[in-house]
Amino acid sequence: MFSTTHALDIQMSINEVLGQYPSAGALLHACRIDTCCRGQMSLADAATEVGLDGHAIAAEILATAAATDSTVAPEPKSCSCGCSSHR
Repeated sequence: MFSTTHALDIQMSINEVLGQYPSAGALLHACRIDTCCRGQMSLADAATEVGLDGHAIAAEILATAAATDSTVAPEPKSCSCGCSSHR
């Protein structure tokens, strides 16, 4: 199980966050963070781009991971920007 005391580095890229916390995909999409075309962007920069706090998103990712204990990546979906690519 993931620990909510573990710090998620908000300088990690979106792709790194998704690799380490597969359950984060739904949250990132709900926050309007593009997990496809902006996958190389840091969580901090992506959060700022949509007017949100990267630390708050990181805390929610850790809480979600702890609650779901998700270790299997979800099926790829179309990205939030509307392109047909996958993350």
